[in-house]
Amino acid sequence: MLKRIFLLLAICVVAAPMAQSATGDWRIHPYYVGANIKNIIDTDQKVYYLVGNELFCLDKANLTAESLNKGNILNDVLVSNIYYNHERKYLVVTYIDSNIDIVYSDGRVVNLPDISDMVLAGLKGINDVTFSNGKMFVATEFGLIVYDDDTMSVKESRLFGINFASIIEVGDWTVVSYNGYVQATKTSADRETYGAYQRITNIPSSTNVRLMAVDDSKFIVNAANGVYVYSTIADSAASPTTITRYVESSKLISSTRANAMQRTPNGFVISLPNSRILLDKNAENPQQVSITNELFSSNPMGDGTFWSLNSNGVHKAGESTYYKPNAIGINVGAFYLTYNKPKNLVYVSASSDNRFAEWGSGLGAKTQIFTHDGAQWTDVTPGSLPGSGVSANWQLVMDPFDPDTYVYPSRKYGVFKITNDKYTYKYDAANSYYGTNFYKGACAFDSKGNLWVVYSSNSASSASAQNVAVLPRAKYEQATCVKSDWIPVSVPGTKQKEFKGSSFVIGNNDVKVYNGSAFQGAFVFWKEKQGLDGEYEQSSFKSFLDEDGNSITWNWVYSMEKDQNGIVWACLSNGIIAFDPAKAFDDDFVVDHLKVTRTDGTGLYDFLLDGMQVNCIAVDAANCKWIGTQSNGVYQVSPDGGKILKHFTTDNSCMATNTVYGICCNSTNNSVYILMPTGFAEYLCDASPAAENYDDVYVYPNPVRPDFTGFLTVNNLMSDSYVKICNADGQVMKEMKSAGGVATWDCCDDKGERVATGLYSVYASQHQSDRNPAKVAEFLVIK
Repeated sequence: MLKRIFLLLAICVVAAPMAQSATGDWRIHPYYVGANIKNIIDTDQKVYYLVGNELFCLDKANLTAESLNKGNILNDVLVSNIYYNHERKYLVVTYIDSNIDIVYSDGRVVNLPDISDMVLAGLKGINDVTFSNGKMFVATEFGLIVYDDDTMSVKESRLFGINFASIIEVGDWTVVSYNGYVQATKTSADRETYGAYQRITNIPSSTNVRLMAVDDSKFIVNAANGVYVYSTIADSAASPTTITRYVESSKLISSTRANAMQRTPNGFVISLPNSRILLDKNAENPQQVSITNELFSSNPMGDGTFWSLNSNGVHKAGESTYYKPNAIGINVGAFYLTYNKPKNLVYVSASSDNRFAEWGSGLGAKTQIFTHDGAQWTDVTPGSLPGSGVSANWQLVMDPFDPDTYVYPSRKYGVFKITNDKYTYKYDAANSYYGTNFYKGACAFDSKGNLWVVYSSNSASSASAQNVAVLPRAKYEQATCVKSDWIPVSVPGTKQKEFKGSSFVIGNNDVKVYNGSAFQGAFVFWKEKQGLDGEYEQSSFKSFLDEDGNSITWNWVYSMEKDQNGIVWACLSNGIIAFDPAKAFDDDFVVDHLKVTRTDGTGLYDFLLDGMQVNCIAVDAANCKWIGTQSNGVYQVSPDGGKILKHFTTDNSCMATNTVYGICCNSTNNSVYILMPTGFAEYLCDASPAAENYDDVYVYPNPVRPDFTGFLTVNNLMSDSYVKICNADGQVMKEMKSAGGVATWDCCDDKGERVATGLYSVYASQHQSDRNPAKVAEFLVIK
């Protein structure tokens, strides 16, 4: 597969300050986590470097750093390592799924899916890549693959079922490492069987031994117990007619395993955890310099300049100017997304415990928060947080009356208040009704700006410990707080003894809706009858009835979100529902089990995302819903949930995985941010709120091409418009009513068949009886 940066069909761009993007564009937002530096390679024009599973490059001419990813030139996600052939000038990018990209200096990218496409019973991961005599050697978990690097075709494929850590050519010998053993065979011999390789040395207690050729008689071995230089592979003098081999001599260079080793213009550089060792061209005369957690590279065909990679970015060794890409810097566990509309900022924050992973398995051990303003990522983690640095946060909640302030509940330390990105106050056992164990709080502001806090798990022994309380706005705005400022509210159903993912929203009429995320945990509703310190009305449900009288149950509730009409949408382990919380106290309360009418003309319907695990939901400017699932990617649905407008997966987008943890809509620029366990993407959607007139109506996509299978979208309509779509002869092909300022059509006639190629017109009016609706847009369909 040949993929050129200037021939991308699916438009994707790297997140960076740039020109205005078009509707339908994707952006990839990379992570740069300094603790995860993996490799750096200096070349003629660029310095390539790998941090975590993200690939970056520095253009040495203009000193700009950028991300290389599936959004621009690469064919896959999750890079495992990078290698460079300095003679032939191409970069090899290997992926966790065993895919390979070859990136040439002229911008061409050739994909080599041979290994990833193999159907094997065992593992097929890529361990190492080396180059010799016009060949590219790929060491894998099953054996080896050899490519001709002129044609990038497979020359040899050896499925030994043995984990080869590394392969090199040393003179007339092919040398491999496997389970701490170094073995060799004559390059000219038949390498088809593993038995052709004979052991030449043993590296005790070592796996993943990496090899590097020095010349025709020497090679470097990087093992768990150190770095060695071995000399002279030869036939045994005692038995010259046998294939037994031996190493004449070996020399220990370092007793510590190297993080990286590369050839330089004057020899070799060995990057160790706490030092750098330089060797001459004979791999001798080691010179060691102490330096911590830094990787080094110098183009072996260059002028001897060293480039270095550390937590601060890339720099010339010895200089203090660093070049760091525009990226998210959260160390582990990025999980929550929050939008601050007045400041047009998207916040991404690290996670404490959550429903998808256990504590200690890649979750944040401290608060980390980054913002994106549409162009730049900024670290806004507040400093000086109390709690010995272990204050990992849950969902940020923006203050509706103060755009510079937000609050968030932490793990064990109470609720933090942050103003202008600085820690200003903490609500905890000393100044609130809560006990000493603040596991999993959930916060929300009501329409008057009062702060509500719920703790579903509160193990305090004190009988007075409350798990629901409200801080009146006037008390919240004070510089300090005392326990008596809070008003405790008895809501027994909220104490569900779970703290990994509770959901709390306040909907129509200030009705509070809570689910503690416990197994089959109840939805709990409450509202004050007169004032905060008076009586409360409550109701609780462990199952719902839908509009058809059917029972709806769930095992888990993953999130809730309020839309522009105050309707609450709940994401369940088996689908999604919506309800008006103000009606939860009525005897005839039912929920909307959302139905999607099939497009096959039968009039039948399916329940929206029925049976799917739904993880998250967000509402865009047109009140359409964006829904993230556990294994089916992202859906955009109409404001009422009756139509699926878009469905994105790894097959038709720049998403790294079909598992979505968080989703957030930026209503200012119509971007949808999608947070996945292994990636972060942004989609510029076509949502728009209802317009005041029909002056700026547009249709997307236009033209509608033969391979388009989604819904055509008419945007910028007036609210609840009556829409007709007619062909060139004036025949009405579709009549519908817009949802807010948006109307959608599947481009099919009443029989469910795609309409003919031609020019179509969109007419709209505010009254269904209008005999002369305005022509507001045109679009072309190509069948």
